[in-house]
Amino acid sequence: MAFIGAFLLAMIICAAKMAKNKYLASAANIYTTVLRGIPDLIQLFLFFYGLQHLFLLLESNFPYLENIKINNFYIAVIALSLIYSAYLSETLKGAILLIKEQEIYTARAYAFSNKIIFFKIKLRQIMIYSLTGLENNTLVLLKTTALVSLLQIDDLSKVIKEVANNSFFINSNASLRLFMYSLGAFIYLLISSAILLFFLYFRNKYQLEDKENYALIMSK
Repeated sequence: MAFIGAFLLAMIICAAKMAKNKYLASAANIYTTVLRGIPDLIQLFLFFYGLQHLFLLLESNFPYLENIKINNFYIAVIALSLIYSAYLSETLKGAILLIKEQEIYTARAYAFSNKIIFFKIKLRQIMIYSLTGLENNTLVLLKTTALVSLLQIDDLSKVIKEVANNSFFINSNASLRLFMYSLGAFIYLLISSAILLFFLYFRNKYQLEDKENYALIMSK
């Protein structure tokens, strides 16, 4: 959920960074500079307690909002989305700057519509150039989710720690404690492997399309 939120925000921030309006571009650059310059753990605390305080202020000023209960899980999702939108926006910006203008000029020379140029050329190139960066940021985001356990949110790392500490049989046996944390590491590794396979699928898909297009051109 945090990745989806961060990706959607990153597209907006990326568009702002590349906008002709210098004030909009400056605001987006300041946003990414600040969020990338502060450690994730400190930002999580700032966003987590800041958002909680904001909701309390809204409830005090707007009584009809008192019945709306904000779950800590969703606050953590919002916080992680805001933090990693800064990183993903830079990834998308770098991909956009690598777009080959020659292909666009050629498509326009053949009277392709703007819709086809965007989806078949621009968007495709953006995805190819950003895949590695998106993959790395997703894996880093996955590992950062373990920090939300410090905010008393029931994530995988917190559950494993509680099981290891609250069970006298496990807590008194160093080997069992090591096994519990190793089990947690293995589960994270499985999730990471699934993410890698997801991006590998798209990487192979684009490479196969490139080979097919090249073979089609050579046949003509």
